[in-house]
Amino acid sequence: MNPARLLPILFLLFSTSVYSQSSPLTGDWEGYIQTPTTQLEVILHFKAKGKKDYSGTMDVPVQQLMQLPLTELEYDKKEEKLRFSVPDVPGNSRFKGRVSQDSINGSWIQGGIS
Repeated sequence: MNPARLLPILFLLFSTSVYSQSSPLTGDWEGYIQTPTTQLEVILHFKAKGKKDYSGTMDVPVQQLMQLPLTELEYDKKEEKLRFSVPDVPGNSRFKGRVSQDSINGSWIQGGIS
């Protein structure tokens, strides 16, 4: 399935709370992207690559999209800020938000729309 055909319509709006058993970032986080017509389940997977570096992937199960790589991943533990891009999703798709003990909240931006 080609992610370029499915995600442009569905990633217009991103306001989510995702929950994880691990803290602060490493682990699997589940949550939803609110679109104009539905909630879209999203699962984020983060791994530590050292003290300050992380890698990650994103799954969108309903669209059968798995392990989409996250790039430009930046996590500032002190400021609780998180940023990443998803190059396999068209429209310069990126996320910017904050990580707390049990949630990630922020904005999904795609094609200039957040």
